[in-house]
Amino acid sequence: MRARGISVQCLLAGSEDRLGLTQVMGGKGLANRLHHVRVQHHFHGGVCGPFWRHVVLIMNPSRRGPLIMRDRESSLAFLEEIRAAKIPCIFICATEKIADHLRDVNEQTGIPLLTSSHDAFLLESRLTGLLREKIAQRVRVHGVLLNMFGLGVLIQGDSGAGKTTVGTLLVGMGHIWIADDAIDIKKRQGKRLCARGIKSTRNLIDLKASGILNTRDIFDSRRLAEETDLHLILEMQHRSDASSRGKMENMRAFREIMGTQVPCIRIPWTGEHAFAALEIERRVKAFGSDGGTL
Repeated sequence: MRARGISVQCLLAGSEDRLGLTQVMGGKGLANRLHHVRVQHHFHGGVCGPFWRHVVLIMNPSRRGPLIMRDRESSLAFLEEIRAAKIPCIFICATEKIADHLRDVNEQTGIPLLTSSHDAFLLESRLTGLLREKIAQRVRVHGVLLNMFGLGVLIQGDSGAGKTTVGTLLVGMGHIWIADDAIDIKKRQGKRLCARGIKSTRNLIDLKASGILNTRDIFDSRRLAEETDLHLILEMQHRSDASSRGKMENMRAFREIMGTQVPCIRIPWTGEHAFAALEIERRVKAFGSDGGTL
């Protein structure tokens, strides 16, 4: 059975800045349903092949195509083809406003037209992430995922900050490895968040000195798990960056993920992996001792 999905209006709610929206012509079409975590570009349809049914469409005004023709009849014929494919809405990227000759097309086809200041690739990335979050109740993030003292801990930071190396040291200190790099966070019952590695890289780890290895080849099986509830985010931050915001001990906050407030603590990063691992262990243990509160 297909999921009920969400409306176009629900997709847009609170996401205007994220999508770079500059203009919306929706009307009743804003009630159109979105069911797929998928986006297509205009070259997937029309003369270049059939459209994917029920999938959001991105048009690029810098490319030649029926939607941007100044001939209103050609544009309307093209949109009729889109309506037959039950396209829920059309985003026109890298532009500030909808062309004058398209202003009455929305009323005749019932398909919302939206413009975005983002280019096609950024808009596709933002839309895909938003659809994944709102339809599948799933968010994809990057970092190292561990279970420490029974708590699910996501370690994040800039690329090259040493997250993976620190994670392996923590496993050597007795903690549980879940995943590296791409992490899927799924919303469960209530506000509970469950995290695990994505399927394609779930059992892989990328070590600078050794390359990509299978975690089962380097960790004891007792130190591996498939998933964990997410309780805490640790952000490894260069001390110079952190000093401008205040003392590291006081750098505590929350990050909202699909309506759930996840505690977030910034960890000073000086380039010493062993120090960072000890500091992370200390912070997580203290967090657990305080009942999982900041």
